[in-house]
Amino acid sequence: MGNAFLQVREFLYLNSDLVDQFLAQLDDGLYDEVAERNRSTGDRKFEAGVGAGGAKIGGGKGSSHETETARTRRQTPESRFNRLMEIMETNPDYGLLSADDASVDLYDAAIPGVLLRAEGYVDVPQFSRMLARVDDLLPLLEIGRMLGMEGTEGITNDQIKMASVLSDSSNAVVAAAELAEDQPRLVFKLLNRFVRADFEAMEGEATVFGKVQRRWPRGETYPLLAVPGLDVLSRADRRKMPKSGQDAPDSNSTTIEGPGITLSVVAIFR
Repeated sequence: MGNAFLQVREFLYLNSDLVDQFLAQLDDGLYDEVAERNRSTGDRKFEAGVGAGGAKIGGGKGSSHETETARTRRQTPESRFNRLMEIMETNPDYGLLSADDASVDLYDAAIPGVLLRAEGYVDVPQFSRMLARVDDLLPLLEIGRMLGMEGTEGITNDQIKMASVLSDSSNAVVAAAELAEDQPRLVFKLLNRFVRADFEAMEGEATVFGKVQRRWPRGETYPLLAVPGLDVLSRADRRKMPKSGQDAPDSNSTTIEGPGITLSVVAIFR
């Protein structure tokens, strides 16, 4: 026997809404359940033989029996995703783009609308992780200020309001995937309701599958938080920076530096 074995996916993130959208278009709709019925039949044989006293015939009338088993197989987000990947991988005309294909330039090939599969190092930046926990920190911040706890006396109402804005935006966080050294970064938003692992467990090598939204070249940056009034540089300013020779904004905390590809991420799995 060979060493082939069935690989099952461990989903770190799975957007079941997008799975249903894409699969319905490629598979002529969706089905929720599959009814299966197995039927088996058998016959009792008529037997004859020769005994010591002469010919003997044994057994009774010929008879048959029938057994039927019915069950319903329910579709899940995981099984639907597997079906979606099977369709994409077995139909070249659907144009699934693989980051592992050395024959194509990933940045040039990743036009908006293309479905992309890539293996890379997934990470949720610290700033994004902080935003995801604002809901937990905000009540403690308000209580601490009212009680005059040390370290909270200088917090202003405007800062409390800004924390509230961050809380409203924390239903999604920005994450990234680093591919090969000469390839662009992948950047995507993770909706909290589809996240299946904590951010620490998510960090590491994984497969990312999603739909390309746009590309942004070297010199542009992607903000980890898009709140009006917080972006010091507009998108137009960021586009001008490579031409004017200015340095890009610091990408260590609140931005991710290009070149990059923005995805509507469908799944992250190992």
